[in-house]
Amino acid sequence: MIKKLLVSILLFVSTFIGIAQTKLSFEFCGGVPYNIPAFIKIHQSGFDDIKISNAKFYTEPFALPPYWDWRFSKIKNNNLFEIEAIHQKLYLSNKPPEIRRFSISHGFNMFFINYGRIKKGDYFFRMGLGVVFAHPETEIRGYAFEDKGAFLNTTYYLSGPAVNLSLGKRWYILKRLYFNTEVKSTTAYAKIPVSLGYAKIFTSSIQFVAGLGFDFVSKE
Repeated sequence: MIKKLLVSILLFVSTFIGIAQTKLSFEFCGGVPYNIPAFIKIHQSGFDDIKISNAKFYTEPFALPPYWDWRFSKIKNNNLFEIEAIHQKLYLSNKPPEIRRFSISHGFNMFFINYGRIKKGDYFFRMGLGVVFAHPETEIRGYAFEDKGAFLNTTYYLSGPAVNLSLGKRWYILKRLYFNTEVKSTTAYAKIPVSLGYAKIFTSSIQFVAGLGFDFVSKE
């Protein structure tokens, strides 16, 4: 499933690059996420599964490394075609006794290919499909996870699919420079490695995002 999704993303990227005669922009934003209570299932060989149906994740968006969201956009006839990356962090707060640590704090990173529409007044709506690259940091039943076998010899694991929806507005400060405000929602399924097994997570969040953007081609 993940391989098919990656192939689809690569095909979309090639289409994105080939779109003719359109505006280009780049945005970099910060934000504050609210994590909706999630579901976690943890499997370790030799033990009963741990299931948390109301897993509460908090995030520290201003602590290093902070929350960030960047994207490249192409606009043609008010259609948006985008590549977007989001750096989210998850810390489990309601840990059962078996869990000493359960966090994905150096990156619950999501990469998306988006399509959207810009309306009069520089309002926009976008939706996207993507993947999660996660950096898990866990200690469960006294067994701490050690990084091994991550994606391309990094410490990030290709973990599952994600969906992105957002509503927002661009506020132009100068002819090419604008301030972006946005409310977005991301939903993801991730399977991350833990010592002696794996954890499955189904999580959603609402994110309030703001930052600067720049048009490489002047706004008409």
